Amino acid sequence: MFLLHAMLQATRLEVGDRVQRLSEASRIDSDSLEPPAEAGKPFRLPLYAPREDGRVPQSAWFRVPLAMPADAAEPYLLVVSFRPNLLAYLDGHLLAQSTASNLFSRGDRGFQLGSRTLAIQVPPALLAEGRHELMLRVGAAGYDGATLSTVQVGPVRIMESLQASRTRLLWSRGMVIAAATVLGVFLVLVWAALRKEWIYGLAGVECLLLALLLSPNLLAEAPLPAPWWRLVLDGADVAAKALVLVLVVKLFEAGPPVLARAAVAYLVLGAGIDAVAAWHSFAWTDFSHPWPWWALGSRAAVLALATALLCRAVWRGGGPMRLAAAIVVGLGAWTWFYVSFFVLVLPGRVTVTDINFVGYGAFVMLLGWLLRNRYVASLQRELETREDLERQVRERTAQLEANFAALRESEAARLAVLERERLLQEMHDGLGSQLLLAKMNAQRGNLSREAMVKTCDDCIQEMRLAVDGLSVADGDLSLLLANLRHRFGARIGEAGLALEWNVGDTPLVPSLRGTGGPDLVRIVQEAINNVMNHAKATTIRLSTSREGEDAVVVTVADDGVGMPAGASEGRGLRNIRSRGARLGGTVEWCAGAAGGTELRLRIPLAEPGAGRPR
Repeated sequence: MFLLHAMLQATRLEVGDRVQRLSEASRIDSDSLEPPAEAGKPFRLPLYAPREDGRVPQSAWFRVPLAMPADAAEPYLLVVSFRPNLLAYLDGHLLAQSTASNLFSRGDRGFQLGSRTLAIQVPPALLAEGRHELMLRVGAAGYDGATLSTVQVGPVRIMESLQASRTRLLWSRGMVIAAATVLGVFLVLVWAALRKEWIYGLAGVECLLLALLLSPNLLAEAPLPAPWWRLVLDGADVAAKALVLVLVVKLFEAGPPVLARAAVAYLVLGAGIDAVAAWHSFAWTDFSHPWPWWALGSRAAVLALATALLCRAVWRGGGPMRLAAAIVVGLGAWTWFYVSFFVLVLPGRVTVTDINFVGYGAFVMLLGWLLRNRYVASLQRELETREDLERQVRERTAQLEANFAALRESEAARLAVLERERLLQEMHDGLGSQLLLAKMNAQRGNLSREAMVKTCDDCIQEMRLAVDGLSVADGDLSLLLANLRHRFGARIGEAGLALEWNVGDTPLVPSLRGTGGPDLVRIVQEAINNVMNHAKATTIRLSTSREGEDAVVVTVADDGVGMPAGASEGRGLRNIRSRGARLGGTVEWCAGAAGGTELRLRIPLAEPGAGRPR
């Protein structure tokens, strides 16, 4: 209240010894453009004449006496506010006619609720000592009515310094409009990005409505013709009052939700009623009609309810933010009551400065501060949530890495056991069986020295084949077959067989990695042994070939007697088929093109369990 009182005092021009405030006048109703000669009726300024429907509007002249205690030694400035237009004469001399060029300030129009301020510089020659007569003609009351303030006269330098306070108010009003517009646009954009945060949208619309309500005070002319501009302003006024109540309930949680719904219902109803009133040009000051009672009463009730809700919340221990909200909303309600009462209910009694921008600006600042805190809090929560998620991800990653490490260790152990078991099987089936046979022959006395040496060589050969199969761990088929040729070449020659070698470069075969190599060696070894022991052949052909992009084929062929028709598979052939299946391939026997038998081992090039290689 002290701040508001100080601002009001700043708007008031102090009347000193050299500055006169002229309020005594006589009124002559006349449309003449020349000053009338008749005396007129006594009248005390200021004038407020609302639009009167059904009557022919008429201009009015005001004769205002001016007394100069001494000759003017410097130019004087005459300042008067009016609406809609003005003619000014001094002692029969035309001083000024209101035009856009000689208005004191376009923004000053707003400080008298739509009136304009005219500053007229009077030369010293026209202000000699004695009495003078100032004639002012106010145009007929238009859509917004007619007004004429008291007349202030004084030296230019003093009057301009006194008018500086009005300039400060003008800048303050412009700053409030700019701040409300910027904040409103920002909040609406935030709501557009975060649709769930609808409170930002409501607050942004409220700020834009307040800026719109203050804009007529800075506009030289209405941007829309009558009655459209009034339709816009009256609708914005109803919406702004309703949203104050909604924000009090939703943002400050100072009332039950039903009041927010009631505010929305009032917005719809009030906007409709005010639109009808604006369209039919109902006057705000014509209290013989029920509409002004409804318009002012409903707005007063909404503001009073919002203030009462906040005061009740503060009384119940609402905290500093609710206390600040109660003060700001109460200030806005009080300034609105003050301006509305003296301008609309009791017009012309006092000169009223429109100070609604004080309450509007305070409310905009409050909304900005609260929503800034809300926005920062949401960012802080988002940051904390992100940090918590990152912590959980780190913990989960560490847990998964530990699980994977344990799984790798388990898999490595399983593969080691599997390879150990397979190696044991290889040793048992190959080296073990030969050693056991040699032992039995030795016990029976059937093993000569040469046979013992041969048996030991065969055991060593078996061990080397097993080691060669395990030493190639990358699936190199050509290397595995080359090692086998190196180990078996001499035995094949000793058996009287010729070896035709047709093994070319082949890609790495994934299924031959690890323990797959010994399986391939055993398959080819078993096939060669069968040729040497049963085929009665003279030649063995070992070759490899590609089958498209999908597989590689290993072929072991001979020119012997071939497989007898209807022969059943023995243990050796079953072992070959079993080992081929472990490699993910297929084994088939068929008659060779030039006689004999041909074994075809088809091994896929895809990873075990995968599809076609890329």
